Amino acid sequence: MFEALYYQHGHGRSPAAERAEMQGRLPLTRAIPMLARRIGTTQKQARTILEEWGPCGFYRTGKYARITAYYDVALLAEIYRWEVEP
Repeated sequence: MFEALYYQHGHGRSPAAERAEMQGRLPLTRAIPMLARRIGTTQKQARTILEEWGPCGFYRTGKYARITAYYDVALLAEIYRWEVEP
């Protein structure tokens, strides 16, 4: 296995993953609590919503450049509010 070049320089995410996070996209473990807070629901329900809609992109992260799914929390929160409101 090779080490990711960006990891050797002190980063844990690829430049594309860094840009995605600046635009509000997050990996599942960080997207769950954020979505739960934004729509006022439990983390279990937020996880279900995220898994139903699926990721918005995949980026390389970590020392060995594994692929991580990223989710657009703001977009899903807006869609959820639109569907739930009468």
